[in-house]
Amino acid sequence: SLPEQFTALVGKDATLTGRVPIWIVLLNHSIPSSPIFGYGFNTYFVVSNPDYLRLVDIVGWPAPHAHNGYLNLAVELGIPGAVLGTWILLRLIVGSLQRVNDAGAPWVLHVLVFGVTFAVLNIVESSLLRISDNWAFALTFCCFALWKYQAQTRPKIQPAARRWGEGAAGKQTELK
Repeated sequence: SLPEQFTALVGKDATLTGRVPIWIVLLNHSIPSSPIFGYGFNTYFVVSNPDYLRLVDIVGWPAPHAHNGYLNLAVELGIPGAVLGTWILLRLIVGSLQRVNDAGAPWVLHVLVFGVTFAVLNIVESSLLRISDNWAFALTFCCFALWKYQAQTRPKIQPAARRWGEGAAGKQTELK
């Protein structure tokens, strides 16, 4: 097949070093088994999970994670968790794109590069919400920095002063 021929030219295999079989098992069995809540945070890739043991039997090696951050979120936190995690990352990228030419925030370009790199990295690695991973800390830091800056630069709208007893047109109404 064409993918196998192409990857053979560069000295790799078409399964992305065993990732594709993991993804197939997760997509066809594990995620549909628990689509709403998932298996729980950091509880799928453990030897006490029979579904993980089935994955190990099928792929032939004990994968420590899904080797895809988005699938990892879906299997651990369910589809809603994966959508939320992906939305947070996309919001970071879009928010930094909107501010990239802002002279008051030259650091936003770094946030944009980080966000795009992190989004691409998670296609072949699981870095979203990994406890011992510095990527997760950097993602959290970048999100809070950008959202704080956006809140500070958002135009402030002062609410109109209202007095007790004033109607919609500003006229006094009588209390009876």
